[in-house]
Amino acid sequence: LRREFPAAASRVRLLGDFLPGPPHRILDPWGQSEAVFEETFIRIVSATARLRALIAASAAGEASAVERNGAATR
Repeated sequence: LRREFPAAASRVRLLGDFLPGPPHRILDPWGQSEAVFEETFIRIVSATARLRALIAASAAGEASAVERNGAATR
């Protein structure tokens, strides 16, 4: 997306960007063990919770406070 739309590159985020700490990459669990699937699911839940908080704060005019608390620092 960043290559196709360079003007929007600074606004492109990956779901892993919303994880509370490294690693910020979310791997595809396809073909892996159930434990890997479960860990991936937990990481997705964590990232979407932080993203949801950022969206809610933004709607309430508090996005900068959420960003200061680390919800979307990348």
